[in-house]
Amino acid sequence: MENKEPSNQTLLESINERFNMVFQRLEKQDGKFALISHQLGSLLQGQAALGERVGAIDTTLEEIQVTLGAFGKAIDADALTLVGHQERITRLEEKTA
Repeated sequence: MENKEPSNQTLLESINERFNMVFQRLEKQDGKFALISHQLGSLLQGQAALGERVGAIDTTLEEIQVTLGAFGKAIDADALTLVGHQERITRLEEKTA
């Protein structure tokens, strides 16, 4: 029995088939990578938008804190004024009684 080696043509066709299979698989992967890349781009845009919103919220929060601090000082001043007036009214009532 003789061992018959495949012809060069047969070998080239076999190699070509394998290259085509690899190429098709790479094309499928390329499509998946394109989809992933698009999704990552969308995520990055969403992240940037969220960053801008957080920045705006931080700015607003700082403004609210400043305003509340001013209100607190005003309320304290008004409370002290009321206490002072109450003391004066009490002394005047004691003198007139």
